[in-house]
Order: sequence, then structure tokens, then C-alpha cells
Amino acid sequence: MAPPTDTEAGLQEQNAVLRRVMRLVARHTELEMLFDEVVSEVARILDASACLLREDPDGWTTVLASVGDPEYPKGSRWPSDGVSLLGSSPASPVVVDGVRWGVLCARPRDTSQPDAEAWLQDIAELVSMGVAGASSRAALRRLAGEQAALRHVATLVAEGSSLSDLFAAVARAVAQAIEADAISVERIDADRSTTVIASLDAPRFPIGSRWPLDESGLHASVVTSGRPVRVDDVSVLSGPMGAALHESAIRSLVAAPIVVSGAPWGLMWVGGKRAEPLAAATETRLRDLAEFAALAVANADSRSRLRRLADSEASLRRVATLAAEGATPAELLSAVADEAARILDGSTVAIVQYEEGDSFRVVAAHNDPVFEVGSSWPVEEASLAAAVRETRAPVRIHDFSEERGTVAEAVRAAGLGSAIGAPIVVDADVWGMIVVGLRERRGALPLFTGWYTSRMLSSSVSVQEIESRLASFTELAGTAISRAHAQSELIASRVRIVEAGDEARRRIERDLHDGTQQRLVALVLHLQRLRAEVPAEEGLVHGALEQVERELKAVIEEVRELSRGVHPAQLHEGGLRAALRALARRSPIPVDLSIDVAERPPASVETAIYYVVSEALANAIKHSRASVVSVTVARDVDVVRATVADDGVGGADEAGSGLTGLSDRVDALAGRFSVVSPLGAGTTVSVELPVAAQ
Repeated sequence: MAPPTDTEAGLQEQNAVLRRVMRLVARHTELEMLFDEVVSEVARILDASACLLREDPDGWTTVLASVGDPEYPKGSRWPSDGVSLLGSSPASPVVVDGVRWGVLCARPRDTSQPDAEAWLQDIAELVSMGVAGASSRAALRRLAGEQAALRHVATLVAEGSSLSDLFAAVARAVAQAIEADAISVERIDADRSTTVIASLDAPRFPIGSRWPLDESGLHASVVTSGRPVRVDDVSVLSGPMGAALHESAIRSLVAAPIVVSGAPWGLMWVGGKRAEPLAAATETRLRDLAEFAALAVANADSRSRLRRLADSEASLRRVATLAAEGATPAELLSAVADEAARILDGSTVAIVQYEEGDSFRVVAAHNDPVFEVGSSWPVEEASLAAAVRETRAPVRIHDFSEERGTVAEAVRAAGLGSAIGAPIVVDADVWGMIVVGLRERRGALPLFTGWYTSRMLSSSVSVQEIESRLASFTELAGTAISRAHAQSELIASRVRIVEAGDEARRRIERDLHDGTQQRLVALVLHLQRLRAEVPAEEGLVHGALEQVERELKAVIEEVRELSRGVHPAQLHEGGLRAALRALARRSPIPVDLSIDVAERPPASVETAIYYVVSEALANAIKHSRASVVSVTVARDVDVVRATVADDGVGGADEAGSGLTGLSDRVDALAGRFSVVSPLGAGTTVSVELPVAAQ
């Protein structure tokens, strides 16, 4: 066989190179290694200087690989119209997805080589395949990473994670989906600014930093348009935002709004530092990710609302339980203030009652630096208190810096900026109001027409939500106050009935003592005078008169005992100490008496205590077989307490012990009555009567 000619040998070598390059492409060789290998082989086969050039969107050309041409080193960039290699021969374009991506160029020393251009075109097509494959694999990797990041975000949403964790994950998802050099996610605040809540590769935009919402800036453009905004040259942006972007070397950016419930909640933007602008598809991808972020916010907000609703209902149940257990109005209103502040994110809360003479008095407060409990304030013209009383509806003060008057000055001095007041209606009259104070000032007018109609008073509770919650608390407070009034009237009515009965008993006691008893004593004296006038020899008459005298004296003693049972005179004249000492002296069982009552309680309380002790002592004498009985009576500012305890056999039946009527008397006076009498362990009777209720 004849040896191959030079031409045949050259063609064989070219085919071998094609096969090697094809294997490199098939093995998914890294592009840089592929480019270097291709250019080296082209230079060797064609005995030429060779370059692979990429045509960039900004009108420049980048040298990706170069052999034998020091004028165009690898990595250098040139204006496309200034690269002489583009007009060299042979040269073959590299086309990716139907678009010219670059060009493979050679400057052979021998331009007569056969089929050089065709072979170079074959190599260029293999390069096109390698670039397209690498791009597809990179796109698949980005898609897989994006989907994994989005799944992570969805998992965080489902698990109820915090918004900070959610948006950190959202930023990572954006990084997976979009080739950008910096990412920022920001929340729109009600004070015409934004707060960065997630940041990636943007050190000039750290989490927590705040940026103004000026009408000519990027943020305003995104908010007002409600659509993604592209800025290919950030040098046109001025102010703090433009300066921070310039310092970050960011040259182009795309921003998209995060829209929740039809209004912008925030925005996210991505920035690029390369000379060419961000890819054309960036707006679409960022918009889709912003919609996903909006869903995360909406879900988180729904969970937060459910939690707050559950907390609110639990608070209302706690207050309602206090009301059902008979708590005093002061206790109820204090609980209302505490619970309202707790579910309103720690806001200051005060409950005030309108008084005669255009003033109001603070009856309960929580964490309020202005309204001290017990203090009185004027109801000034055009003030919050006046507006609530006149409108009978919730009223907002958006900015106390614009208010005048004593109350407004005190509020400003305490650092409060805005407030909401809601009326407490009792029996169809405005009894008072609940006031929620906030340190932030919240303007009533929209910042941008169409979207700022209802911003947040705080990071989690809106104005409408505060008013809705206050409505529940004011209704409960009104019901509790009305119930307390009715209970007070009932107690007062019962007290009047008890006092009327005691007064009747006192009259009976006086009538028996001053009337019947005195007449009987006079009759005994008259009988004694008659007996003295009867002759001594009339023995039968003397005997009969003596018998009548003894009977009269017995009747007098019975009347005395009866008058003491109806109402003891010693109680009226000397108080509990004297009356109970008299009971103790007459008891056949030793009585250990302890009385600590520095100031006499109201007559109804004093009488009830006496009768409870008297009846309990009588029961102990009759049934207990006790060796000693202890009686303790003590008073503090609010209540009088009495205890009668014996060491007897126990087993006393409250229903049949004669104490039932006394228990009713104690109940009528809003007191507490108990009998503890276990078998073999003695009996203890206790009573507690409020002084203030009388």
C-alpha cells in the first residue's frame, strides 16, 4: 500500500482532531478547557495563530482563548468593530440556539491548505454544541437549585417560620434563579421608608437598614407602577440609594414589588456589576419570585391573625371568667387593661370614666406613662375624649404633634405619637373609653394615591384590627360595669332589707325593755306593796301573793332573755367586744376570745358577726361536747373576719344547725360563710364580710 500523500495525511489529522473535540464535548468538558484545546488544535493543524472570541451584548468582544497572537491575549476585551481578527480568513461563527454567540478565527501562515474553512466550520459547530450543552446544563442546575430553594421556602411557610427566616430563604431562591451580584428584599414601612429584611452579597444594604421612599427614586417607581422596574444604568439614580449602589459597584438592577392583598407590602431588587445589563428575562423571573414571596407573607399574616384571634378570645374568656366569679369593678377593669395591652403588642392602655363637669378619671391602666390610675383630666374641646363621647364610636388621633391642650402636651412629653379611643357604653350612656397609645405617628393621608389607604400602625397590628379588638373589650367592659352596678344595687337593696329588719328588732328590744319589762317590774313592786299591807295572820293570802311575785319575776327574766335574743342592747351600745364578752361569760364551755376591731364596722356587718358567733357558740354548747371554744374576730381595711372553732365531735350539719338563716344574711351582705366539721375533728364556722360593700 502506498503511503498517504501530504493532503491525505492532513485530512486524517483534521478528522482525528474533530473526533477528539467531539469526545470532549460528549464528556461535558469544562468550557474553558474545551476552548483552550480547540484553539490549540486549530493553531497546530493550520499552522496559524488562533483565537476564540465571544461577542458580548454591550458591543464588545471578549477573547476566550488565544494561541500565537500576542496582540489578542486571553481575557482581553475589545470593541467589536476594532478587532481585525473578525475579518480574518478562515473564520467561522459560533451559533448557539440560532443566535451568533462568537467566532473561531485563524491566521494560517500557509493560506493554500485545502478545506481549511470547511474543517474550521466543523470545529466551530462542535464548539457551538459544547456551549449550548454547557448552557443547558447550567440552566438545569439553576432550575434544580431554584426549585430546591423554592421547596425550602414552601416548607418554611408550611412550618410557620418567622418572616426573617422566610425572606432569607427567598433571597437564596432569587440567587439560584437569577444571575445577579447583589440581592435585597425590603419591607415598605408606614413612615415613607423601607427596611431591608433580607440581603445577599450587598454589604451596603445590611438587614435592618432603612431607605427613603422618595417620589423620584427606584422604590417610588416600583410602588407607583406596581410592576418590575429595570435600571440599566444606576448612575441616573440619586440620593442615598444611588450613592450606596455606586459604592457597591452595581451598574444595573431590576426591582419588583411584593404585593399582598392588592397593596405593595415590599419589594426585592437584584443588581449586576458587569458592564452588560442584567438578562432580559430578569424582570419576569423576579416578578414570579416576588409573587411567591407575597404568598409567604400572606400565609404568615394569616397564621399571625389566627394566633392573635386565639389570644384575643383567650383574653376575653379570662376577663369573662373574672366577671362570672364576682370580681370587683376595679379588678375587672384592671384585667381588661392588662389583657388589651397584651394582645395589642404591648401598647399602652388606659381605661377612663367620664365625670360631671367635663372631666374624666383614670380607673385602670397598663404601662401608660401619662394616665396614672386615680388621676383626673379635662375633656377639652376637639380632644380624643370629647370626640369619643360625642360620636359614640372609635376615634383616631394620627399625630399628637398637631394636637393642642393639656392632655396632648402630656402625651407628647411621654413620647406617644398616636392613639385610638373606643367608647364604653353602659345602659345606653357613654360611661368612659379605652385608650390605646402608640409611640409611632401615623399620617392619615396616603403617601402614594391608591395604595397607602390603610398602612400598619405597628409591624403586626393594623388600625382596623386594633379597633375591632377594642370593640370586643369595650363591650365586655360595658357589660361588666353594668353587671357590677346591678350587683351593687342588689347588695345595697339586701343591706337595706337586713338593716330594716335589724332596726325592727332593735325597736322590739326597746319596746320589751322600756315598755313590757318596765311594766312588769312596776307590777312586781305594786304586788310587794299589797303583800306588805296584808295582815300576817292571812297566811294563805301571803303565800298566794308570793307565788304570783315569783311568777312575775320569772316572766321578767324571760322577757330579758327574749330582748337579748331579739337584739342585744350591749351590741348597740358597746360594740362587738362588749357583746361577745357577755356571750362568753354566759357560756358553760370555756371560751378563748380574741377581738381585734380597732374601728367599729357598719351596723349591718357588726350585727351579722354577732349573730353568727352567738349561734355557733350555742350549737357548740348543745351538740359539740367540746372542752374549749375559740372565737376570733379581726378587721382590716376591707373586710371583717370571724371564726368560731371547737374541739368537739364534729359532724355538724350546716342545713340543720340553725345557721342557714345566718348564711342567707351573710350572702345578702356580699359575704362568705363556711362550716367545716369533719367527724371527730371539731367544727369551725367562718364568716367574712366586706366593709366597702356596705
